[in-house]
Amino acid sequence: MALYFYFPEIRWVGLLDSTAPDNQKFRGRIPDDQFDDGADADWYVIWDPRGEKARGLDETAYEKVWEYSYANLRTGWNRNDDPFVRTYQVYRRR
Repeated sequence: MALYFYFPEIRWVGLLDSTAPDNQKFRGRIPDDQFDDGADADWYVIWDPRGEKARGLDETAYEKVWEYSYANLRTGWNRNDDPFVRTYQVYRRR
């Protein structure tokens, strides 16, 4: 959300999960572009999608400009488990 703060002219998707029942009460009270199915975002920043796609992300209209993955190391009780990988992706409108 820092990007939205510094660049308010950018149409930014706040990524409220549009299918979550707790978020349905906000429909009509906050702008539709604050949900993950918004169609007019200039940028998508996806934090650890875990194999799922953002609902409003049409890859023909957006290009991936950055992706980063890293192994999240385990500590404590599960330190012997394999680390899980987190991925971050940034897309911009073509």
